Amino acid sequence: MSTLLFVFLLWISMVMLRRIHPQNPLSDEPTVERNEFQALKREGYQKQYRIYEDLQKLSGYNRFLANVRVKLGNGQMTTIDLILISKKGIYVFQHIELHGMIYGDERYKKWTAVERDRTKHAFPNPIWHGKQEILALKPIILLYEPILYKSMIVFSEYSHFSRMESTRKGVHICRKQELLLHIREEMLGAKDVLSKEKIDTIYEQLKPYMHKTRKHSNVKPIKPFTLIKGKKE
Repeated sequence: MSTLLFVFLLWISMVMLRRIHPQNPLSDEPTVERNEFQALKREGYQKQYRIYEDLQKLSGYNRFLANVRVKLGNGQMTTIDLILISKKGIYVFQHIELHGMIYGDERYKKWTAVERDRTKHAFPNPIWHGKQEILALKPIILLYEPILYKSMIVFSEYSHFSRMESTRKGVHICRKQELLLHIREEMLGAKDVLSKEKIDTIYEQLKPYMHKTRKHSNVKPIKPFTLIKGKKE
């Protein structure tokens, strides 16, 4: 009797812990998908894996893809770092591995990162680039409603900027250490727009565009950002 009581109390405790700490849910994500991301990590795609690892703590049914290679409106190819498909929508991630102070505005074609030694790095406006990535996804998914798409611009832990916001709906900017809290807040205020079945359908539509290795005989990798190192002042 005492053993049964102990097992029952242990089960109750586990249920209560899940309610108190929803950030560590039992994932519904397929095991095959986890294995794919482990393979990406072994191939050296560390930034994609680190974001994926953080987002694993989100509750609900979520599907993930990394290195999704698509054609932009100007005909050039680009690689989307990571895509999260959830009931709240399709989250398209850019991870910008730059250090120092970030200066930029959605109005300007180029943004600048200034390091401590005052070395400058110019890079294309990530808000504009995120918009182009989403436009490239729409003909593949065949879903065109703007409410479905969120552009997530994630800067390095070692970057700094004053409160940077976009007037465009569905654009979010944060540092990596703030990502999980930021996306949880966004999801909390968003309504469900995709069913579990639709999430799986979108995943299958995009999966052929996911590149799992750095070795492509007929594909030349093109990074979404070309850093331009400026002169020290």
